[in-house]
Amino acid sequence: MHWLGRVLIVLALAVAVLAPAVWLGRDTMLPRLAQWAINRSLGTEAIDALAFRVQRVGLDGLSLTDIRVNRDDQASIDRLDVVYEWRALLAGRVADVVLVGPTVSIRVDDDGSVSFGSLDRVRAAILDRDDAGAPADFWPVPSVRLIGTRINIAGAVAGAVRLTGPATLAPGGLGATLDIDADLRRGFGDRLVASGRAVLGAGPEGRRFVVTLETGEITFGQLSLSGLKGTASLGQSSEGAVTAVIDLRAREAWAAGAAMPLPAVFARLDRFGASAVMRLGPVDAPDTRLAITIDRRDEDGRHRIQIEGTADLARLDTVLAAVMGRAAVGVTGSAALRAAGAIPEAPDDPGLGWADVLWRETTASGGIDLRFDAIPTPDPVRGVATGSGRLVVAMAAGRLVVETVGPFQIDTEFARTSQAFERVLGDGPLTMTLGSKARPLSLLLTTVDAVPRLAIAGPVTARAVSGATVSVDGQALAAPMSRGWRLVNDTELAITASHVTLEPLRVERAQLTITDLTVTEDTTSAVWALAVDGSAPSAGAEGIALSLAGHAEHDAARTTLVAREPGRLIMRGVAVGDALAPMETVTVALGGGSRPLLVVPADEAPVTLRMPMSLSALRLADRAETWAVAIDPTHATFEASVDRAGRGSARLRLRDGRAEAIGTGVTLEGLAADLRLAVAAGVPSLDRLELVAARLSDRRRLPWFVPLSLEASARPAAGGRVGFLATARGANGALVIDVAGQVMPSRDAVLATFKVFPIEFIPGGLQPADLVPAAAALFRDASGRVAVDGTVGWPTASAPVDDPLTVSIADLSFTGSLGSVSGLKGEVSLTGVDPIETASDQVLMATAIDLGVPIAQPVVRFQVTDGDTLRLNRIEARFADGMVLAEDVVIPLAADEEVTMTFDVTDVDAARLAEVVDLAGLEASGTLSGRLPVVWSPRDGVSVRAARLAANGGGTVRYAPATLPTALRDVGPEVSLMLQVIRNLVYERLELEADGKPGEPFDIKLRVRGANPDLYDGHPVALNVTLTGRLDELFLNARRSLGLGDVLLRRIQTDALGG
Repeated sequence: MHWLGRVLIVLALAVAVLAPAVWLGRDTMLPRLAQWAINRSLGTEAIDALAFRVQRVGLDGLSLTDIRVNRDDQASIDRLDVVYEWRALLAGRVADVVLVGPTVSIRVDDDGSVSFGSLDRVRAAILDRDDAGAPADFWPVPSVRLIGTRINIAGAVAGAVRLTGPATLAPGGLGATLDIDADLRRGFGDRLVASGRAVLGAGPEGRRFVVTLETGEITFGQLSLSGLKGTASLGQSSEGAVTAVIDLRAREAWAAGAAMPLPAVFARLDRFGASAVMRLGPVDAPDTRLAITIDRRDEDGRHRIQIEGTADLARLDTVLAAVMGRAAVGVTGSAALRAAGAIPEAPDDPGLGWADVLWRETTASGGIDLRFDAIPTPDPVRGVATGSGRLVVAMAAGRLVVETVGPFQIDTEFARTSQAFERVLGDGPLTMTLGSKARPLSLLLTTVDAVPRLAIAGPVTARAVSGATVSVDGQALAAPMSRGWRLVNDTELAITASHVTLEPLRVERAQLTITDLTVTEDTTSAVWALAVDGSAPSAGAEGIALSLAGHAEHDAARTTLVAREPGRLIMRGVAVGDALAPMETVTVALGGGSRPLLVVPADEAPVTLRMPMSLSALRLADRAETWAVAIDPTHATFEASVDRAGRGSARLRLRDGRAEAIGTGVTLEGLAADLRLAVAAGVPSLDRLELVAARLSDRRRLPWFVPLSLEASARPAAGGRVGFLATARGANGALVIDVAGQVMPSRDAVLATFKVFPIEFIPGGLQPADLVPAAAALFRDASGRVAVDGTVGWPTASAPVDDPLTVSIADLSFTGSLGSVSGLKGEVSLTGVDPIETASDQVLMATAIDLGVPIAQPVVRFQVTDGDTLRLNRIEARFADGMVLAEDVVIPLAADEEVTMTFDVTDVDAARLAEVVDLAGLEASGTLSGRLPVVWSPRDGVSVRAARLAANGGGTVRYAPATLPTALRDVGPEVSLMLQVIRNLVYERLELEADGKPGEPFDIKLRVRGANPDLYDGHPVALNVTLTGRLDELFLNARRSLGLGDVLLRRIQTDALGG
């Protein structure tokens, strides 16, 4: 401080010697001289600008006004008065200094450091200056008085502090009494307004600093204190003993809008130890209280410490919410803390780090008793949790451990739950247990290489009244990094769930394990494994077992999951729909390869999923085992891309599929499917479906159809419908089947239009065998057209009245093993396909049918109802120039009963019958009429019962072959007589009765009355002949010139009258 006197001497000499010139330039020359003198005395250019006005200069004093220091005006003084005696001034001493309106601007940074701007150079120069040349008792300024001092503060803290009062400086001590007014703000809401008095004293006996707060207000977030009063004192004796006392209290306190009762804090530090008490509430009955006692150092150089506290959890929740700027959780209950231990002595060398020594050498133990009367559960569920338990706390060697003592149980009652929560755990009470009897839940805070590390180990279990249980066990390690606390190496977790319902999945047990965690500043990786055992009854799976493992990686850009080895999904007793029999086992290989299964970007990019799948061989059958399909092992891939808003797409691709209808030889090869879905708000919907089958074939020896290819597609249509198209092709394009329709979910219905383009059969060209190889023997040399067109709807499986499914036949002719058909034509309108039904009065007609017996112009009128009844309204045809007619015949297609069709035969020409039989040498004349009952039995087949034909009048029968067939030679006198009679028989009456069935002997009774003019002189003859044999072979082989003896197997009886 010796430089101050020198500056004043320079000013005084300048005024005395250069008085006239100085007064003329007192506002410019003198500030420059003072700036030069100050910088020279400090030994550096600390002052870059100095301005003031000289109010008065004399031998007894000096007055300066409007003082500005440095170009940034970092400091200013309205007026400076210096009182001195000129002789003392020569020695560098002044009597008194008065500063009126001094102002200093400082800046407080976020880290708490203080900057004086350009005055930092002045401060550094003063602190570094050596005044060794001055006397030991030299003190240039015995007294300094501050009037209206203002400290302007900017930066992290903004505001002002005003100081007023005298300060006394002397070589032996310092004394000051200052009135203080402060108004400081931080951010947008934190504020301190206070006024009081500070007393500072320092001398040979020690130092003492006392602050008395007369009134004050503090606002910190949502916490506010008003009416603050109290004192804080700090003293140090000449021996170095420190005594500190703090006693503060507030008249009112508010936390998040709630009134707090009488907050207060009292702390004392002296040579006997230290103690502190903080409380909320009255002194005699506070609801929250914390007391700390530290004893004086004992023989081992450590201080014993005791901590006791009680807390009202609702009060503590309110205070924490106000301080942290969040809403209160709403916890109610109580807590009690008791701990004891020892802390080390503070090191003499500050460089050792008192906090580090305290952490490494403190030993303590204690307990915390907690009682939760209510813990509100957060959305999306609403409820209240209650519980109680005890925690033990221990600290030693830089390790802090908190553990549960036995199971810590928390019970929760829910007032409202989300659908997802109810599906998993139900809507009843939930019990959460921290730790167990065998293993506590523990929290360990330690340091590794001076880096804090937090470890949480032990079980946490949640159990619902439904029996559902979810537990987490293992060890989670975390350490602080540049972006906050993160899990680190050696973390091992096992998350287990049992008896949990995730419709349609019922999880008996599921476990996710995380091991081999590797963490760096930028990346995290781990090995994971998932195992699930359960069932899905509503989805038709009696048992499900899933195992999948892989590697997870996380960095600043994304999180990825990879399964290099395939996982496995096994489903047992899988039933797809009510009509199908359960499949014994279905095995699916999942994943595998180096491509990620799941990628979750860190930004707003979509989440992507890719799951390769390999399905095992499958067998599908109906419950009655009437049909079964075998599906070969198949490969598929599922892909999805969904953004954070739930928008995106998904795709399922099936390739190289092959299936076979067991027992039929029908196979489907080269099956490929591509299903694409659009995702909105997390809900998938159809975008399009494409299906291709390279070959649909029948591998039997006689196939029922030629190989077909199939292409199909589906897309969404208006009104929530789904439109689909399908085309099947075969026979080099000769057979084309088109299907177009719509699925109508709102009506639970499907409507499809079928079209089989007209098939033109040409002799020497396309034949039915080219489409249906099994029908090659029945259809040869075919000509004509066949087509199918119309609409079918499901689930009724019916056709609209205005557009029925119609089978059109035009001029169809063919020959085959059963005979020949020519000119077949008609349209059959199907009104239903499952069961098959037709419109009423359907008509089919032909030019001729020859099934061994030629029938001309047959016309059939019929109807199929309910899929099991064929109604033949009328069957008529021309046969041997006569008529055959049957009406009102009902055939139950599904019933196990006989059906009788009675044909009325009218005016059949005997001559035409002889031509039909085509037996060499046979001629006849006359006409026949009668009834022909044909009976069909599901057990016995077709038979003829009580058929009767009678001649309408007389006629002739002549059988005179040029050569008698071998079978009729040497047959005995009875047959010989009959052959003689029919060589030229003129009959008056002829009756024929027949019973039997094809493939078995027929019984035919023939009664004839007439005469042979060439036998017995034309004497009348009556023949009663009974024929027994397989006469059906006669009609099948007559054209091959088989004789009558080929079908007479048992006997011929002849009765000749009047012979």
